[in-house]
Amino acid sequence: TPACSAACIAQAITFGDWNDADSPVGRLAADRDLLQLNADVGTDPQIKYLYDTPAIPGRETDAVEDEARRGDPANPLVGKRQEFWDWRAAMNWMLGGLSSGFAIVLYAFYLYGSLEADVLARMNLLAAALMGGGLLSVFWKLGRPERSWRAILRPNTSWMTRELYTVAIFFPAVTAGYLWQAPISFALSAAAAAAFLLCQGQILYRARGIPAWRAPLIPYMIVASGLLEGMGLLAFMVGLPNGFPIEASDVAKPAIVLIIVNAVLWQTYRNGLAKHGVPPLAREAIAECDHAIRYGGHWVAVVLFALSVMLPQIPLSIMTIAGVALIGGGAFWKWTVILRAGYFQGFHLARTPQRGSGKFAAPARLDGWRR
Repeated sequence: TPACSAACIAQAITFGDWNDADSPVGRLAADRDLLQLNADVGTDPQIKYLYDTPAIPGRETDAVEDEARRGDPANPLVGKRQEFWDWRAAMNWMLGGLSSGFAIVLYAFYLYGSLEADVLARMNLLAAALMGGGLLSVFWKLGRPERSWRAILRPNTSWMTRELYTVAIFFPAVTAGYLWQAPISFALSAAAAAAFLLCQGQILYRARGIPAWRAPLIPYMIVASGLLEGMGLLAFMVGLPNGFPIEASDVAKPAIVLIIVNAVLWQTYRNGLAKHGVPPLAREAIAECDHAIRYGGHWVAVVLFALSVMLPQIPLSIMTIAGVALIGGGAFWKWTVILRAGYFQGFHLARTPQRGSGKFAAPARLDGWRR
């Protein structure tokens, strides 16, 4: 028995084995209502709290009062915005999603027969450079960069380690593809890029202490956004003055489909924030940026792509503008969710003792004073 439990003269702390129904805590749990702080995180904390006593019953927290409390940044129980991952860490998701999505999209056009091997080989170098830029930005953020090599040691538990393993495959495969243009090198590059994108989604989703990140749709949003951003970079290049050896309509049509998928995912994510325990401050931050993400990052690009399909004579520069909208929209929603909405869980008290009732309750108040 720990000293805190043995020394408590009020016997407010009980120690025991939750797996043993006959232990002191097991008997208390069988007879009384209890709660776990932040049980919705899914970590199953083994400290559990009785929120009623024989003298003072418990009650459900009033939803309106609880929402107001959780939206007050001055409340000590409210989670603060995380500061460990700053803009340099966010750049890994921005550039990493863009680069890996670009590599996947390029390979899809290569398989479709719309892209020559030599062009794919050169463009994969651009994807590798962008991915390297994202990884370098994270390296600059490290407080102890000389210890960064240790990140490779936990492939069985860490999605960051798995992400680095995919990078170790992607860069050599891109180099081999550039030197020899072998189909197997291109396939390996695309597979590694897809694995990298999946790892990015899981890294964010598995950060359980940040409710806005652990929403079930986050991995799907990261993957879908990466593909859309990659399509945006391709559209940007198609619209450049020197052109690109792909028809604008061949890019615009799949881009519209991807935009719709991303728009549905974003709206579903927004609608489910409260259900998944995302606190009011994080929801407010996301709501403030919603219009820019939906209209600037989605629907403006849809209109521009639709015009390029319906009016073939329209200048190709419209593709460049649409590509910028897609890349900017993807970067902006990641910046919003990772930085602006990155609030910690805080302490959500779903049940509390029923104040103002029971045998030993405080006297009622009259005009702000106790009777």
